[in-house]
Amino acid sequence: FNVVHTCISDFDCSLNGKCDVKNQVCQCDVSWTGSPECDVLAILPTSHRYGYHNISSGVGASWGGNILYAENQYHLFVAEMVNNCTLNDFMSASSIIRAVSQNPEGPYSFVETVIPVFAHNPTIRRTNDGTYLLFMIGDGTIPSPPPHCDSENKSNDNYPRLLYNTGDPGPSIHVATSQSINGPWTVHPSLNFTNWNSSATLDCDYSNPSPLLLSNGSIMLAFTAGYCHSGKEFIGVAIADHFLGPYRLTSDQPILPTPWYCVAGFGEDAFLWQDIRGSFHILYHGMCYAPFDAKHAFSVDGINWKLSKNDPYSYLVEYIDGDSNLSSISSQTLYIRMERPQLIFNETNQAPILIVNGVCENLQCLNKPGKTWTLIRPIRH
Repeated sequence: FNVVHTCISDFDCSLNGKCDVKNQVCQCDVSWTGSPECDVLAILPTSHRYGYHNISSGVGASWGGNILYAENQYHLFVAEMVNNCTLNDFMSASSIIRAVSQNPEGPYSFVETVIPVFAHNPTIRRTNDGTYLLFMIGDGTIPSPPPHCDSENKSNDNYPRLLYNTGDPGPSIHVATSQSINGPWTVHPSLNFTNWNSSATLDCDYSNPSPLLLSNGSIMLAFTAGYCHSGKEFIGVAIADHFLGPYRLTSDQPILPTPWYCVAGFGEDAFLWQDIRGSFHILYHGMCYAPFDAKHAFSVDGINWKLSKNDPYSYLVEYIDGDSNLSSISSQTLYIRMERPQLIFNETNQAPILIVNGVCENLQCLNKPGKTWTLIRPIRH
């Protein structure tokens, strides 16, 4: 039998809608009408041609990105592996590139390398004064040249992970700035976190930075941490008066508790935003509950978080076109990996209109170049 969802407050609507208290029914925002609890995105069918398929730059694999509109076109900043390398080689082969399109969903074409190896997890933002901020891990340097994966048997180089495994966890997160979307870019010293050692879990291996520019001029930052604790990953939140820091943890605990059976921690790849009502949200790649795991958490203050009941999106992608050289012929594709969630918003009402993910269709993504790419899907709004 079907269980009818009832609400008594907006929390029961995942802060993605309003509770009609009289009728005890959620009135979900249009973009979140995929479930009665307002916690599933209303994702529409996409095209095989949308997104970024790594075919214009002639290199290996891409893995998620972030889009910004500037100078009459859309700019996708995305992590891409060099020298025919795969996602498995990202620690020694990842760079950040810029691709452009006349349409927000793509297709995107390679323009330039913005930050060379090592650089990963790009998120682009623009301040009120027009400065472009590129948050990432790495600073575009590496102690030895990146491998040529088509001729060398080199994979899973742990250099960046080992480098950032001890002491102040901030050195893995950097910000590059520019006055133009076309560069040049200045990479600043690593971010400093003042109270990182007050936490027993958020005290090492910071990565996956997701910045939120607040209306008062300060900046909130979601991030992944904790890999030094037997490979577990947790999500924390910090705040700073300026994008270059110093940052301070808003809590010495991750945003959500980790059940005992989550041997890998509870999540990574956080994407942080604030909706038009002022509530805070995080999408992230889950690490615990199921093989196809996406999660949504929400908060009124950015400190105390609640996990939504349902996964916010599916790994099963519906296509409007069934014949393409870029992917499978089927009108549906179930991706075995779908990570790095990023939302693109309507500037008028801040409704999400697109979702971007790094995806892999089958196990070939683990060791074959070009098999991971950047998917873009439209959202009803």
